Amino acid sequence: MAGHRQIRLGANERSTRNAIAAMTVCFGVVSVFIVLSDEGPRSSVSTVVALFIAGSTVPVAIWWYLRGRLRTLMSPWFVVYADAGVTINSVLFDSRDLAFFATNLFAVIGYFASFFVGRTATRLHLCLVVAVTAYIAWSALETGQIDGWSVASRVAIGLLVNVGGLAFVSNFNLEVRAVMRTQEDLVHTDPLTGLLNRRGFERDVDRLVERVENGEEADGIAVLSIDIDSFKAVNDSHGHAAGDEVIRLVAARLSASLGEHASIARSGGEEFTAAVHAADSTDMHELGERVRAAVSRETDVIPVTVSVGVTPLDRSRPEPLMSALRTADSAMYRAKRAGGDRIHTADSGAI
Repeated sequence: MAGHRQIRLGANERSTRNAIAAMTVCFGVVSVFIVLSDEGPRSSVSTVVALFIAGSTVPVAIWWYLRGRLRTLMSPWFVVYADAGVTINSVLFDSRDLAFFATNLFAVIGYFASFFVGRTATRLHLCLVVAVTAYIAWSALETGQIDGWSVASRVAIGLLVNVGGLAFVSNFNLEVRAVMRTQEDLVHTDPLTGLLNRRGFERDVDRLVERVENGEEADGIAVLSIDIDSFKAVNDSHGHAAGDEVIRLVAARLSASLGEHASIARSGGEEFTAAVHAADSTDMHELGERVRAAVSRETDVIPVTVSVGVTPLDRSRPEPLMSALRTADSAMYRAKRAGGDRIHTADSGAI
């Protein structure tokens, strides 16, 4: 379903899934109560259908409890399942007054759709709520069970609960997500350069690997270790403020040279790491040379050069990123020992 939104709930996911499981069973219990009441379905077929829907909540609840995932495609289908259950039961109820009351259950489903699925599912859900409410209103007037003003009042209350409540929850949800995104950016960003920090880099590389494995990118991934040459001399001669300015300058030039699709992080004081798509060893060497050349400028007041180590990310190894970083670091230190302002490409590994 379009608009499906994947989210992470971390440690709270288990309790959230358990709450969804419990709520699902509650829907089933409510259905049983209605079937057994005088206002429930009249025909035996309607009763069987209503009881089947009520019974289906048990395995669905067990699924959520044992192995449900809020980040899977099951989430939008859970909305379809819940909407279908409330719709069918509401239509089957003999009492139109009780059917109106039951439409308030749509509100709970709408909140789930808004938080865990996405806008498209939420909009489709609201369209269904309006359609079901209109049908119940028409049938109530057709059968003469409820007078016109009473029908109007029940429609208004139902739509206020569903549409009004969902609008409030959706706006609150947007505010919460905006705050969460801001906090997440702060956690994963280096404050001096605006680049990723080590934690953010590891997360971003996971996304790069996922794109390759999903066939979205045909190339492999090159990992670069970059270190500013003789940085201590910069601090000693020009002061730490100038040193910070050099770090920011190098960060900006790395971003410009590697492009927006690269993952770049400040991994230490004057050290940077990067991951970018690369087809082969020739491509890796060109990447390293591009970085080295982009950082050094003859017009700089404070001369800046970098040593670069490059290696492919071998996804067949245990902890492939950590392994690649160690190899890239070793290559970078060999470049520094050779005099700096140069690159060293690791020969081993697989693109």
